[in-house]
Amino acid sequence: MAELPTGDVEETESAGEKIGDLRPCPKCAQPISNTDPACPHCGQPLVMRSRLATASLVFGILPFAVFLIFVVLASMAIIPGVYTPLPKPVISCLFMFFYLAAIAAIILGFVAPFRIWMSPAPMKGHELALAGIVFGCFNACLLLVSQPHHPSNDTVAIGNLRTITGSQNGYKASNGVYANSFEELTDATNGPAFLLGAWKEDVEKNGYFLTLKATNNGNCYEATADPASPNHTGNRHFFTDCSGVIRWNVGAPADSTRLSIDE
Repeated sequence: MAELPTGDVEETESAGEKIGDLRPCPKCAQPISNTDPACPHCGQPLVMRSRLATASLVFGILPFAVFLIFVVLASMAIIPGVYTPLPKPVISCLFMFFYLAAIAAIILGFVAPFRIWMSPAPMKGHELALAGIVFGCFNACLLLVSQPHHPSNDTVAIGNLRTITGSQNGYKASNGVYANSFEELTDATNGPAFLLGAWKEDVEKNGYFLTLKATNNGNCYEATADPASPNHTGNRHFFTDCSGVIRWNVGAPADSTRLSIDE
């Protein structure tokens, strides 16, 4: 049997490779090359934008936009009655969503260029992917910085208010009314003191000023814990009374109308 010339075989294989590189135009259905930026027959643009790159940018911008809204709302806290703090579970869920969105933006931003490079058809989106990575990294850092700087101070302040509540309950059981000051709770003249340690009006403990006063002729009381230096020694203001419920606020002193720390 006669053998085909080597040149014919190579020409046949080359033709097969060219046929495999062709695809139909989505508009005119004419065969076109995978590398053509536009159809040579009808002019239809063929360069696609990477969906992964677009998603990376969206996930990068979304947390940043919502964070700006939070900044505006927080700035309104200086106007009494305008801003009401969100419940703690809502804030936790929002921060979790922001973190996940930032991570998604970074991951998709790195995957998108690889998919663009592997695509047989012309594809664009490198700039979107890079923007998504930048926004994702920026958002992650921004969310980390926006967390309370001294959560331990907040925890100690809450513990101090609970200590005051226990001392006041003991004082009322013995005297029939609540104490009007820390001096009354720490007085050991007629027996053991109900509150031990260095306590006085506007005493500072772990970056918080603590106050105490009796109300309703001694039938109730109010105790507060406010940051000595807001946003530095603490972010939240706390309040409690004879109900024993500790309430909190941001940007202004808390009172009986604010949310409980358990909400």
